[in-house]
Amino acid sequence: MDALIPDPGTVVILQAHFAWLAPLMNAVSFIGTPVFFFAALSAIWWCVSPHFGLRLGLLIPLSGCTNTVLKLLFHTPRPYWVSTAVQALSTHPGFSMPSGHAQNAVCFFGSAAIWLNKRWFWGVATALVCLTGLSRLVLGVHFPVDVLAGWAVGIVVLVLFTAADRRFSPGISAFRPAVQAAGVVAASLLLVVTGLHLVVNGEDVPSSWVETAVGVSGLPAAEVINPYEPFTLLSSAGALLGIGLGAVWMQGRFSADGSTKARLARYALGMAVATVIYVGLETVTRGEAGAAGWGISYLQGAALGFWIAGGAPALFERLGIAEKNT
Repeated sequence: MDALIPDPGTVVILQAHFAWLAPLMNAVSFIGTPVFFFAALSAIWWCVSPHFGLRLGLLIPLSGCTNTVLKLLFHTPRPYWVSTAVQALSTHPGFSMPSGHAQNAVCFFGSAAIWLNKRWFWGVATALVCLTGLSRLVLGVHFPVDVLAGWAVGIVVLVLFTAADRRFSPGISAFRPAVQAAGVVAASLLLVVTGLHLVVNGEDVPSSWVETAVGVSGLPAAEVINPYEPFTLLSSAGALLGIGLGAVWMQGRFSADGSTKARLARYALGMAVATVIYVGLETVTRGEAGAAGWGISYLQGAALGFWIAGGAPALFERLGIAEKNT
């Protein structure tokens, strides 16, 4: 176990020089949160391109589930769990390697760069990916090896997903909606079962990690180190389910074309409802423990995903602020 714990020296050095940038680094790290993902995905799906939105809406949840599974397999601590020299400028209760922020940044911005296919955006995407990785080091929540592993896994997930999308999407589109829906359900449940198996059978967290994390952060143990709480896994798998079923239901009928006024109206209305869904179920989740809380977390991701991919587009068409794709 100890052999897998890297030296926190690099993190300590970076914090000594750049800790004053913590507010900016936290803002950059916001890119890796579910709130950013759902807000950005909604804008892309409703106002730019449902086709690209679908690809992104499947890729990021798959990346999130993959990251959670790998974290559980590696079982490595965060820097502030094992070193009192590290400042906990931010905290995260899950295991450390690979960095989910770094991995998802590669998938999100890499996918956007592939879609846009503009040289200037490749530069922007690369800068944002690097800055996201740096932010996780400065904040004290990852070792350099975690960030490097996150980038590497992100590249592999992005390449495999892009290749599979180009190879199999035409064939999948030819299946009946019921078959497509069954495939989405099966994929989501497989990820849930795999992740929960690792959660239930996970090794104990060393008491020294808990003591150090609490001492450095000043937060209760349950908030600062709780790596077997599967909310990220379940919300990601739920999002995959909701987005997939919503897309199957709409069958490509929605078009993001229209005036700027219409696009802004779609986004404002859609996000208002999405916020109600997110906040409402988040409030309920915090009040539930164990299997009940896990189920609500899965439902939250599924409800938001279905709203983005199916519910909102159907409502926009009914209200006359979107046209059918012909």
